[in-house]
Amino acid sequence: MKTATFYTHVAVPEVFACRLIGTVYDKASRLLVLCQDEAEMARLSDSLWAQADDSFLAHETWTGDAPFPAHAPIVLTFGGQTLPEQGVPTVALNLATDLCAYPQLARVLEIVGADEAQLAAARGRFAAYRQAGLTLEHYSMQGKA
Repeated sequence: MKTATFYTHVAVPEVFACRLIGTVYDKASRLLVLCQDEAEMARLSDSLWAQADDSFLAHETWTGDAPFPAHAPIVLTFGGQTLPEQGVPTVALNLATDLCAYPQLARVLEIVGADEAQLAAARGRFAAYRQAGLTLEHYSMQGKA
């Protein structure tokens, strides 16, 4: 069953994203990270390269104008690129405000900040995932991250 997992009330989403990406990577899962735009993708890429030496997170950025880096453990992209039918990770971290609507994904992770606008947008995505038949999980990170 496909799953959407929401982490809400995250104080610093970019820092939490790096930690979550590391957790997925440590579990030997490949990960597709969907950023809001190219600027966010560049910031996140810089943050991943700046991790401590013992937590190196190898990744590739992909803009859709080159072949998909099918063997990269972590792929950062943005803007609703058309994904190939094969070679795509089955887990995605959605940092964009749009719904993550790629049918080949088995799991979608969503990080939501603490402000009301972000929470309201996340409620809409939560309802859309439920409507699509995904199993939903929710973790409040208030006071934790």
